[in-house]
Amino acid sequence: KQYAHRLNGKFSSAYYNSSIDWAPIEVDASKTEDWKTAQLAGKLLQEKHNKPFFLTCGFFRPHLPWYVPSVYFDMHPLDKIIPPAYRQDDLDDIPMAGRRLASGSDFRLIRNNGLWNNAIQGYMASVSFADACVGQVLDALQASPHKDNTIIVLCGDHGFHLGEKDHLEKNTLWETATHTPLMVVVPGLTSEGSRCSQPVSLLDIHATLMELAETPARKDIDGRSLVPLLDNPDRDWNYPVLMTARYNNHAVRDCRYRYIRYSDGSEELYDHTTDPNEWTNLSQRELYRPIKDQLALWLPSRNEPEFTPPQPKKETPK
Repeated sequence: KQYAHRLNGKFSSAYYNSSIDWAPIEVDASKTEDWKTAQLAGKLLQEKHNKPFFLTCGFFRPHLPWYVPSVYFDMHPLDKIIPPAYRQDDLDDIPMAGRRLASGSDFRLIRNNGLWNNAIQGYMASVSFADACVGQVLDALQASPHKDNTIIVLCGDHGFHLGEKDHLEKNTLWETATHTPLMVVVPGLTSEGSRCSQPVSLLDIHATLMELAETPARKDIDGRSLVPLLDNPDRDWNYPVLMTARYNNHAVRDCRYRYIRYSDGSEELYDHTTDPNEWTNLSQRELYRPIKDQLALWLPSRNEPEFTPPQPKKETPK
């Protein structure tokens, strides 16, 4: 296989060597799997239902590789691409545990070969394509008999580094990898165009939908209902959010600070009021010890070992 970037075999793992690529494809959007998924969801939404229904619809893009119809690349000309904020010394105040989670070799390979903007174009094209797929579903709902009594939840599973902190993809505890879209529409409750600045967790979706459906939530699933925030996005909400990457590496995020503690005890702390790019690690400054101590109260008291898929038993020759 010939890759558009012509860097075959030079990335850090077999996975990245097979998945990192971007290129416009000359195919009608309706022939792609994501578009077919959107059309099927739209068809189901337009059917009549004699009882409440729950429909999930997932799109693969913008996961790698970034192959989408050329019209979506055309929306983002290379000469109009603006890379994200970047500092070459960004990792200088990051503990080694954080650097290990975010190996920068794959991003540097792309940047050093003059392909940074090309990669960003591929990502943005894939996001635009995914947005069009979402639009297909919403248009179908709008034309259905269920438009006025259907709750909509739109979310992503993670963010994506495009060079921030010398990293490509996900698997870190920084804002870029863990901040994901979450939009909720509840007829009769939410207001059009309203936004909420409180950090929440995707684990909260379960409890939220259960309350809206007037059904008890499961007790063995973490998360709390977001109905109070849907009703009033500006209300007080003193529930920091916990994120985890591999064994005993955690981040806690409240409205202002992100606190990271790795399994070896090393730390990071960022003030998003003054440092939205997380360029200055404040964790070693004594002035911020009370803030770290307060956020550390939200760290888990128990850490399960990393999951290892069971391996098939080898048959003993007879």
